[in-house]
Amino acid sequence: MKNFIELNHPLISHDLGIMRDKDSSPAIFRQALKRITYQLFITATQELNTKDLMVETPLAVTKEKSVVGDIWLIPVLRAGLGMVDACWDIYPDARVGVIGLYRDEKTLMPQPYYQNLPTFKALDTCFII
Repeated sequence: MKNFIELNHPLISHDLGIMRDKDSSPAIFRQALKRITYQLFITATQELNTKDLMVETPLAVTKEKSVVGDIWLIPVLRAGLGMVDACWDIYPDARVGVIGLYRDEKTLMPQPYYQNLPTFKALDTCFII
């Protein structure tokens, strides 16, 4: 798939094991989810649209990169909500919309029941989490 990223990393596997452990407390589960989300979001944002930005430091002017367009986080209720804070830790200006889905037990296909989404602009980037 063109827009699909699969991460096979031992630390992600380790944290997935923590999350799947029936004896993990809610706090331990959230910490493991946060660590996984950091790795996923850093990887997923590697190819964001950017523009050059001149920044004046105390010693000189330097050319850096600035993100073009808004970054949108679209958590799928409720599971995706646990990933939003970790994404905000990395990019605090990310905006949030939400979608609610349930699985049709007969067809096993997702069915929408709620959405609060903006009108996206051409240069916006959207991550469904």
